Amino acid sequence: SVQNGKAQGSTELGLVTLTAKP
Repeated sequence: SVQNGKAQGSTELGLVTLTAKP
């Protein structure tokens, strides 16, 4: 998930996501 513009790896909808957006 993206929180506060930082890259965060977390389990969402049963999938592991690692996303970074400006």
